[in-house]
Amino acid sequence: MKFAFLCKERRSSSGFRIAVVGSGAAGLSAAGYLVCRGHEVEFYEKLPLPGGLMTFAIPKSRIPLDSVMEGVEDLERNFSVRFNLGVRVCCGGGDEGDHLSRDRVSLSELSRDYDAVLIATGTWRSRRLNVEGEDSKNVFSAIDYLMRLHS
Repeated sequence: MKFAFLCKERRSSSGFRIAVVGSGAAGLSAAGYLVCRGHEVEFYEKLPLPGGLMTFAIPKSRIPLDSVMEGVEDLERNFSVRFNLGVRVCCGGGDEGDHLSRDRVSLSELSRDYDAVLIATGTWRSRRLNVEGEDSKNVFSAIDYLMRLHS
């Protein structure tokens, strides 16, 4: 899966540094566009691997993990994109999947250290139905269910 499909090689640097929060489909696609414009991109991802739901929830028969990782490696190798994995970006309360991160950085730090911050955190919040028994034992949120099924 090629995320930097608009160009074959890195352009000369624009001098513009962008932090991308979240390395799912939206973040990786945006990074592909940004590096083709000559911008420096660095990811902050709370999960231990890039790819978001493509890596941790969508069945491998739909989106092969190898394909996602090939695109990630292309961004790293050919476009010098950096990935900070296991790092949660904080600006308030918690969210699903936070237990998977080992480090944290504040949104205000990123805003100070980069020219721009792109928030591409995706769909990590399951919608609650507000029905009786929703919090019962062995009742799982959609994200939790997909992650259990995927692992």
